[in-house]
Amino acid sequence: MQQQFDYIINLAKEYHHYKENPTALFSAINTLSKSQLESIYEEYADKERNFQPVVLLRAEVARLALEGKAINKEVVEEIKEKIRKKDKNYFSHLTEKLITEMENYGFSKRDIFSNWQQAWTIFHCFFYRGKVKETTQSYLEQIAKDLLLTLDVKDYKFHIVDFQGSANFGSDFCWLGLYPIKNESHRDAYQFFVEFKTKPKAGKMMGSDLKKPHKNDLKNISSYQEIVSCLQSLKQEIITLNEKNRSYYKIAIQDESQWKFYLQGYISMNHEFLGDVLPDYDSLAEIMKDKSRFGEKTHNKRWNLWLFQTAKIGDIVFAAKGVNTCLGIGIIESEILDKTDDMMFNTPNTVYRRVKWITTKKYNHHDNGLGDSIRLFRNDSFSPTKKYKIILEEYIRQYPEISQTFEKYNLPIEIDIVEELNQTKYSEIEVRTNQPKKQKNIKGPKFLRFINPLLQALNEIGGEGKSSEVVQKVIHNMKIPTQELEKKLKSGQIKVKNNIAWARNYLREGGYISNEKHGIWKLTDIGKNKQLTDKEIMLLFKQTQAKYASGKNQEVEERQEENNVELNQNPIYNFKNDKEKPFISEEQFLETVEILKRKKNIILQGAAGVGKTFIARKIAYQIMGETNNLNIEMVQFHQSYSYEDFIQGFRPIKEGFELRDGVFYEFCKKAQVHPKRHFFFIIDEINRGNLSKIFGELMMLIEADKREEKFALKLTYSEDENDNFFVPKNLYLIGTMNTADRSLAMVDYALRRRFAFINLKPDFGESFKDFLMEKGISQGLTNHISSSIQKINQEIASDMNLGEGFQIGHSYFCDYEKEKQDEKDWFEQVIKFEIRPLLEEIWFDNLEKVEEMMEIIRKTDF
Repeated sequence: MQQQFDYIINLAKEYHHYKENPTALFSAINTLSKSQLESIYEEYADKERNFQPVVLLRAEVARLALEGKAINKEVVEEIKEKIRKKDKNYFSHLTEKLITEMENYGFSKRDIFSNWQQAWTIFHCFFYRGKVKETTQSYLEQIAKDLLLTLDVKDYKFHIVDFQGSANFGSDFCWLGLYPIKNESHRDAYQFFVEFKTKPKAGKMMGSDLKKPHKNDLKNISSYQEIVSCLQSLKQEIITLNEKNRSYYKIAIQDESQWKFYLQGYISMNHEFLGDVLPDYDSLAEIMKDKSRFGEKTHNKRWNLWLFQTAKIGDIVFAAKGVNTCLGIGIIESEILDKTDDMMFNTPNTVYRRVKWITTKKYNHHDNGLGDSIRLFRNDSFSPTKKYKIILEEYIRQYPEISQTFEKYNLPIEIDIVEELNQTKYSEIEVRTNQPKKQKNIKGPKFLRFINPLLQALNEIGGEGKSSEVVQKVIHNMKIPTQELEKKLKSGQIKVKNNIAWARNYLREGGYISNEKHGIWKLTDIGKNKQLTDKEIMLLFKQTQAKYASGKNQEVEERQEENNVELNQNPIYNFKNDKEKPFISEEQFLETVEILKRKKNIILQGAAGVGKTFIARKIAYQIMGETNNLNIEMVQFHQSYSYEDFIQGFRPIKEGFELRDGVFYEFCKKAQVHPKRHFFFIIDEINRGNLSKIFGELMMLIEADKREEKFALKLTYSEDENDNFFVPKNLYLIGTMNTADRSLAMVDYALRRRFAFINLKPDFGESFKDFLMEKGISQGLTNHISSSIQKINQEIASDMNLGEGFQIGHSYFCDYEKEKQDEKDWFEQVIKFEIRPLLEEIWFDNLEKVEEMMEIIRKTDF
């Protein structure tokens, strides 16, 4: 392995020199051969590429170098400036398509080259490419595999980052880490670590997600043998630390009787499928290889059983009912047992572990109804739980008192969540709603003082009335001064009216009023002639807040200057740190985010399977800064979808017809109530609906500069003269469109100009390959999928009757689960039942072409 080591280190020294000395980098560019420059220019000047500033910069530098011009910092800055100015005369050699895209490219206040200040970041791809890149990746993998064998670390795997860098911005060093198979990521484990740089190092590296970790221990090394010696000296320490590092598992609960047994302090696994005697294996690899004895169909069961046997004392177990319900949380207290203390519970071919249940309270994760289909647990018997932090945090939100128990057993809970809940003492919140002179002393949300006045107003006007009538009655009865009525939220909505609306929401939750008819507020039987005491108001407030905190209600109290109590907190989101980021460059992703912020409306267009809807949610998360699905609504357009479904219309009832609000109308109202939050309305297959018919007068209202109350319009079906509608500025529209269906072209340009169009392409490059290998697919099959599908996509794109819109998206190959099936079986199923039918559809009149493409896929020489 010394030759592989030397090769990578020499590259690291060369690349470090270029990174630290831009002059040397430009000199190296000027010495590139004609064939090298032609290859670079061919890649970045590809006519099929969409306009991207850094791509055009690279292509232009390669073009000038081919023409013999000396490349230096001044030349590069001059090209950057011409791109910023969208200089059509200078770029007259570009295709009309690229010039148009450059003209339409949205620039924000942030410089388009802010992420590309360093010369090496821009031009690393001039050097780290082709055979150099392939050789480096191959050598890194060879070294990683050799270390696994030499160190004899059973049940460890490796993670590799090459000179492309973890964020694809280029790097002057590589690294690899070996960590336990049971860990979801290298980030939550101690690693055997090797850093290939100018001064290489090896040793112990802590994962970034570890709580209270031991310090890193890295030593300078100069040869491959020194790497081995260094890691051998740390072997026992790293293995011990990983064994002490707590793991989190789920144990499936099949029925009530099984759960009652587990409550006696045990969990169990049946091994009847392996025979009467439990085999003794030293590693997961051994038990997985023994297919001849147990058969391929027991693959997942064997893995579950091995995890059950090797789980450590002190590891955490979640009692899982299905994939989204947790019945309790326990701590493993014993090694493997072949029987329990109570003979009545013992069954043949079963092994047991003692468990101490620290809570048996139930947590049920509710699907938000947006097609997100998040699963807390795998659908098997015993396996690692990746989302254990979410579960623990949600337990604390739902049962605040449990935080002390979690702290006692050293579970990883976020301190700020505990402090937030401990500071929320409802008994300290004063409500003086029935004492007008003391209303200014209210310490809770200001809307609480409108609870009784709202009930009083409804009683005085006969028990029901139009919203505008009721609001005016409340304002009149409370004698609210004009000065207060002039105060507005950032959305333009009057604060007093906003508070009255919140009082109505809470009274509706408490069952005191109903809002079944559009625009009509009505007292229920318990609300008639009712005035609430301070204690009753606080009880109403606490009960409704509890619903918000547990996720049973999608409306959450607005964070504004009114001392509001907020219990809901979502995981922070940043694209750079996203472990499940989409296959899109960080540059294009952030550009799209900036375009949406400016334009308010975008359409993500691309071939089927490029992840348009997935990326839409990630864009929303990036702007919100958190993974909050409550602020996202999603619909799918179709030919029968109408204005009445989307905005407002009459619906048949027993007595005739009733005016009902559509999904977009209701979502806009929700966004208006929370002006400081961002809301996202995703329209899937936007081009399949009759857009002019669906949007109606919203054609104007969705424009970025018309997002204020002063542009509000009376809708087609409005019954109240004061019932005007506008789209708030904190609401963003994201449409998705399959480019194989160009029906959007028939929509008038009045709608087209209100959206920015973002092109997404299939990505079978390095990020895709890294993703597949992290899921457990071999490098051979990964490379085959990447190369063969890219070849087929080139054929599709070059077909004058098809084009890029009919290409195969990468999502077809993203659902592999190593534990459930063999990779070859999975690959054959995808090809047979998904890819082939797709090819037969697009080449329906040329089945010979289909067979030709299938031959490319079938060449499985990996």
